[in-house]
Amino acid sequence: MTLNWIDAIRSSGLTFVRKHTPAEGVDVYECLQRRVRMRIGKYLIIPATFEQFRDITEYAERYQRFEEQVIAPFYFSLKGDWSWNLYIAFVLPDNDMRKVPAERLSLVQRGKRYGKKIVITEDQLSAKLPVGKLPERLGGQVEDLHGGRLSSREATTAPPLPERRDW
Repeated sequence: MTLNWIDAIRSSGLTFVRKHTPAEGVDVYECLQRRVRMRIGKYLIIPATFEQFRDITEYAERYQRFEEQVIAPFYFSLKGDWSWNLYIAFVLPDNDMRKVPAERLSLVQRGKRYGKKIVITEDQLSAKLPVGKLPERLGGQVEDLHGGRLSSREATTAPPLPERRDW
């Protein structure tokens, strides 16, 4: 059974923007993390089979080339501080994740070029994303979004902002 990526992305709490298919043969789903009407972060969801992930991370130079060709255009299109809020999630089928050597996971997840990266399974998508933390004035950590699943009323109502006395 093929996963409906747009539905899976939406069930994680992210907002689907568009699908891209770069020449490298993987699909890239561009998404946003929002709270109320505020953007919190931009996400690139990259579904990959074990073979695709193995080829992308075959050696450091190959992975760096993938970053430059696929991820960098998104990073450089961000304005201002948005570059701090780019998250890249490689999503592998559950059975394929067990085949990935630890050094390949480390190559991807420790690298901070062009954004923060995570490698997860399809089953972990809604539990692990979004990973961006929310400011305290907007309700605290991401777990607040998943733990109690916001009602539609809560999702459109911002908590009051604390008074600023340092103006």
